[in-house]
Amino acid sequence: MASLAFIQAFLESFKGFLSQATLISVLIASVLILFCAILLLLALLLRNRLASYITAAAFLGAFLSMPFVLNVLLTQTIYPIETRILHANPLSYSNAFSLQVGVKNNSKFSLNKCVLRLEVLKNPHNFVEEHAFKLFVKKSYEKTFKEKILPEESKVFSFFIDNYPYLKTAPYQVSLFCL
Repeated sequence: MASLAFIQAFLESFKGFLSQATLISVLIASVLILFCAILLLLALLLRNRLASYITAAAFLGAFLSMPFVLNVLLTQTIYPIETRILHANPLSYSNAFSLQVGVKNNSKFSLNKCVLRLEVLKNPHNFVEEHAFKLFVKKSYEKTFKEKILPEESKVFSFFIDNYPYLKTAPYQVSLFCL
């Protein structure tokens, strides 16, 4: 029963990747998966034990670093964007949050979709918790903007959250991802 839940979670994660994927990102992921498959095949077929161990270690390294490599290739090489947070704060006299972000497309490709995310973090009590709680999110608000941004063009996206139940001093972080 636990394996069924794991498979279901993996399929939902994969479906989330495909919903945000473009042709270029799918091609890069396919090349990385093919590279890992070749390394695994070499590790299984090599007769020399030392070479087999080295190839297996290379496979593990390549397989575990694949999401990070894909992220760096997409965000810094293929689709680099310049972002500025123009306005981000909870409103004083109502339970709402206002967020405004400017985006400039520095890539050679046009961007078709941007995902703006506001993550409410837990309140830290010391230095260690301050850095650790950036990984653990209380609540995440997300909005997808399907607007075309041509190369060297800038756009401003606004996101307004009604019924924002957190304190005005609650820590938050803003992230923007464009494809």
